[in-house]
Amino acid sequence: MFGFIRLVFQILRFSKVQKQFIQNFLSPKLNNYLGDNSLLSQDIQKIKRYYGFGSVFLVGEAIAGLHQQKLSEVNRQNLTLLASLTGIFDDFFDKNELSDEEIKNLLIHYKTVSPKNNKQKLAIDFYSKCIDNADFAQEIKQHALLVYEAQKNSVAQKNPHISLANTLQISDIKGGVSMLLYRFCINLPLQNQEQEILYKAGEIFQLCNDIFDVHKDIQEGITTVVHKVKNTQQIQQILNDKTVQLKKLVQQSNFSPKGQSLFLALIHVAIARTQVCLHQLQKNEKHYPNFYLHQWQRHHLVCDMETPKNQLLFFRFWYRLNKR
Repeated sequence: MFGFIRLVFQILRFSKVQKQFIQNFLSPKLNNYLGDNSLLSQDIQKIKRYYGFGSVFLVGEAIAGLHQQKLSEVNRQNLTLLASLTGIFDDFFDKNELSDEEIKNLLIHYKTVSPKNNKQKLAIDFYSKCIDNADFAQEIKQHALLVYEAQKNSVAQKNPHISLANTLQISDIKGGVSMLLYRFCINLPLQNQEQEILYKAGEIFQLCNDIFDVHKDIQEGITTVVHKVKNTQQIQQILNDKTVQLKKLVQQSNFSPKGQSLFLALIHVAIARTQVCLHQLQKNEKHYPNFYLHQWQRHHLVCDMETPKNQLLFFRFWYRLNKR
């Protein structure tokens, strides 16, 4: 129990450090791109509260912890800059702000392409700065294009008749290559089995994201794994299987036991939050004769993690995951 409490305070410290970093480093930079309405104040808030926070707080600290290293200033900058672009590139794709070819051109010719507005300028500036600071510059470019291809291929999820197997494949690829893209922003030597471990962790993160976004995806006409399963138990089993697979990969690696434990504890944060969401979905299944989520009311699908009840549930699930 003492070790668990110590772990809680360690993770709370990670969170505090990243929040302070966002205030000191990221916020002043973001404000420079306001003014032409291509990037709105609510976009800035999303970057600061979600994209620039969670990916660094969980993924960055997890990878550094696996190596038994602190997340250096340069690595924190790289991850924060790249993670901040998540919502922006989603807009480029989902809102048709740029064509597929224009997005690809931006990623390949980022040094010479001319931005049409402040949002595009931010994307170019942050992406190029990350590459300039990284030891794995070529790998970042390669994996950025892999993420681009995965995002482009996910248009298949607009088809409501897509199979469960295909949605799972799309989810796994998108999550896996995205996680590796983040890894190459971190200037630490790549170890044996590390890419396999992180690819599996990326699969889990994408699945967790799909579970949390179930209502939003319905509104946008996107079909994910969650919409194709027969019940909550089936999606829980998929998540459980991936969690077991990840733990096995980590424990079979040459990373130190301490590094393994910290890495898994941080990944378990995302899994435990998702289990709270699944708990809510399972509880609400009884209100409907089938698992056709399009018929569910919004409050049965959206999970509010800020309520005391759900926060307590989160700690219960997280404790169980780390106890195993």
